[in-house]
Amino acid sequence: HKTESSCAWTAVAHRKCAMASAAEWITMLIGTVIGLSHGLGGLVKMCPCGPGAEMASKFEKVYGVFLGFPGTCLRLVIGLGEVCAGFFILVGVWMDGLGQLDEDMSEMFKALSIIAGVSLAVVGSTAAMMHCYVDKQFCFPMVLGILS
Repeated sequence: HKTESSCAWTAVAHRKCAMASAAEWITMLIGTVIGLSHGLGGLVKMCPCGPGAEMASKFEKVYGVFLGFPGTCLRLVIGLGEVCAGFFILVGVWMDGLGQLDEDMSEMFKALSIIAGVSLAVVGSTAAMMHCYVDKQFCFPMVLGILS
């Protein structure tokens, strides 16, 4: 644990010595929820057995046909994208919030987080609209899409 007197007074050193602000803690909380939800949801989506068995069947018989794309390929592409974006956000917000990234890397992470978050919002919103149309029900992906 660094003390303030051991830090050289540069922007990066000050960032590593300072406590995270309330806004950073809120960002870390939201990033954790989004990252875990999408990351674990993507893993379930990629696994055609266990809890993902019903989802795999729906991708093959309903969603793939609805979108005109092979269901298994669609499920794997969406699942892999969710895993990558979700865990990127999860790891990145904690590393940045705890001051483990230098200034340039922090700025790059923030830019890529915007892209990952928008991508997850599009996936969640699209899934929710498809569920509303096909299943005639409002579903959890819309909540994640709005949160992302």
